[in-house]
Amino acid sequence: MACILVLLITIFSASIAFSVSLVNVPIDENTRADIACFIDRAGGCTNCEAAVGRCPEWGEVDVTRVLQTQAKSSAAMAAIFFVHASTAIRFGFGLRKHNIMYQIDYV
Repeated sequence: MACILVLLITIFSASIAFSVSLVNVPIDENTRADIACFIDRAGGCTNCEAAVGRCPEWGEVDVTRVLQTQAKSSAAMAAIFFVHASTAIRFGFGLRKHNIMYQIDYV
């Protein structure tokens, strides 16, 4: 269970670091087009099948905002799961203590 807590802390930290680092890192045109075509599958992007000039409707700022929002959502979910896992660990230790102290009188 401690491994899960460490993993959740790692996911939370990496998600926050990724969302902050996206501010200053430019996204190249091919990556931007790939991400935009992947995200907007409903038909808002044009030329997603073409090799050049894909999805001019989504700019670099739009794609960056979507990626930052997804990273922040991942961090929020990791925080929620961390609280849930730590509560489960606390409950487990309390249950173990009660089971150790359990005594019964046989007739």
